[in-house]
Amino acid sequence: MIHSLVRLIIMTVCHLIVVLSFGQCTCYSESSYKQYFSENVKLLEPIEGIWSVSQTIELYYKGQLNASEDRQQGFNVAIKKNRDEFDVCYWGSGNEHGDDKGGYKTRRTLRKAANENLFFCEINFYDGYGYASGINETVKSTAVMNAAGILEIVYKVPKELTQGLLRKRVLLNNLFSNNSLNLNSFEIYFKELYIKSFPTKEFVEKNRSSQGSGFAISSDGLVATNFHVIENAKKIKLRGINGNLSRTYEARIVLVDKNNDLAILKIDDFSFDSLGAIPYNFNPSISDVGESIFVIGYPMTQSMGNESKLTTGVISAKSGFQGDITSYQISAAVQPGNSGCPLFDSKGNVIGIINAKHVLAENASYAVKSFYLINLIDLLPNPPKSLLKENILLDKPLTKQVELVQPFIYIIEIN
Repeated sequence: MIHSLVRLIIMTVCHLIVVLSFGQCTCYSESSYKQYFSENVKLLEPIEGIWSVSQTIELYYKGQLNASEDRQQGFNVAIKKNRDEFDVCYWGSGNEHGDDKGGYKTRRTLRKAANENLFFCEINFYDGYGYASGINETVKSTAVMNAAGILEIVYKVPKELTQGLLRKRVLLNNLFSNNSLNLNSFEIYFKELYIKSFPTKEFVEKNRSSQGSGFAISSDGLVATNFHVIENAKKIKLRGINGNLSRTYEARIVLVDKNNDLAILKIDDFSFDSLGAIPYNFNPSISDVGESIFVIGYPMTQSMGNESKLTTGVISAKSGFQGDITSYQISAAVQPGNSGCPLFDSKGNVIGIINAKHVLAENASYAVKSFYLINLIDLLPNPPKSLLKENILLDKPLTKQVELVQPFIYIIEIN
C-alpha cells in the first residue's frame, strides 16, 4: 500500500515541479552567453560555460528510497564567474530572464574548494507559488566536476516545500486526512547531471593563445625565451619592441634546446629595423646563495595589465627542482607569463632565464642558468659578440637599471 501511494506522490511531484528558475545573476539569452564566453575564452575558468542539465528526482519515506523518476528532457544554464563565486543562470524558452511561473525559484552559487574539481554549492529556495508561500531557505551541497566536462550536484528539497508540493494534490489530501501517511516522513532529493556544451575543448584550444616573455640578446633582432613558451607554435608575435606595446612583430624560431627549456627567436618582420644597443651583459659564473636578484617580465597580462612587472628576491639555492644543477631556485615571485624573462643579479648581469615555479611552495621559483643559454647562442651561425661586454648597468640603482632594461624585454604571443 505504501509503495503504491509513494508512486502516486512521485508522479505528483514530477508534475508540479516544472523547470526551475535560477535568478542569482542577471540572466540573458543563450546567444548572449555564447558571445560572452567566446570573447573571454582566454580568461574562463574550466567550470564557466553553457551546460545542459538533466534531473533525477528521488522520493524517500522514513529514510528509504521508494520511488524515483528521471527528467531527461533537461534545460540549459550558464555558469559565469562573479567575483569569488560562480553564478548559475537559467533562461527559459521564449523567456530570456528565466522568470518561470510554473514552479518555484532557486538561486544558486558555486564556490571553489581546495580540490580544483570540487565546489561548495548553495541553493536558495524562494517564492513557492502557493506550494510554500514565503519560503526563503538555503541548502548547502557540493558539486563535483570531472575532466570530461560533467558536473554532478545532489541536494535535498526543504521540508516546507516538500510538504507543500505533496499537499497540492486533492487526492493526497484525502489520503492524509485519515493519517495513513505522515508528511514529516517524506524527503525529496534532486540529482542533477550537468554536461558542458559550450565552449568545447576544441574551441578553447583553437582560440586560447599562450603567452610568455622574452628578452633581446642582439640588436639585430635575436630574442631569448623558453622552449615551452614557443613549443607547437604556428605563429609567434612579439610586443614591446623599443617600448611599443601596441605594435606587434612577427618572429621565427632559430634554435632550440629542449633539454634545458631554451629557445632563440629572430624578429622576421619587414618593418623591423633595430633593437638598439643592449645595456646588459651575461654572467656565466655561478652566483652565490643569498645574492640579490630581480626579475622583469609580463605575467598574466589579461588580468594584471600590459605594464612589465618587477619582483625582487635572492638566490635561494644553486640547484633547482629536485636538485637540478642547471637551474637556480630563487625567492622572487613569478606567475604564468613570466616564463622566458631574464633573471638579473644586483649588478644588472643576466644570470638566468625564468622557466618555472613550485606550485606547492611559497616563494620558490626556478631559472635556467645563463651558462646554458650562452652555450646555445654559441651554436648560432653568427653569434653576437657583445654578450660579455662591459655592463653599463653596473653601480646604478635598481630604479635606473629597471628603466634601462625595460625596452629590451618583450611579450611573446603564440597562436
